[in-house]
Amino acid sequence: METLLVSLDFSDATPKVINAAAEFATSMKARMVLLHVIEPIAEYVPLAASMDVLTTPASPMHALDPQPLIERLERLAEPLRRDKNLAVICEVQVGLPVDEILARARLYECGAIILGSHGHGALYDFFTGGVVTGVLKKTSFPVLVIPVKKD
Repeated sequence: METLLVSLDFSDATPKVINAAAEFATSMKARMVLLHVIEPIAEYVPLAASMDVLTTPASPMHALDPQPLIERLERLAEPLRRDKNLAVICEVQVGLPVDEILARARLYECGAIILGSHGHGALYDFFTGGVVTGVLKKTSFPVLVIPVKKD
């Protein structure tokens, strides 16, 4: 069975990304992996820093217990399973989004990665290092980018 990795950030774009991914998965008879990545934050970043200076965010929503986020993904997955008869796996990982997305895609031997693009533009991505741009630069997997900019 083909597997599609769908990376979600719980923004307003999430429903549009899930709907597009579900249509794609249904047409391919593929299973979906819904992935949310908790991005670590740097407490102190010396020159040439490595991952050891990064920590998990301290906000209540992103506390060390990923269970609330997994439950949120499960609520999104439930109608896909029930109404569209799709196999859906839900995962929450802590790490750099691009690296975690690519690691999960390799782990599941995905046929494609599906991402939403907020459409901030090239200048914004240049300064912030957009996830879509990072994935496109580093992957060998097909990537489907769903434009989620409001009409």
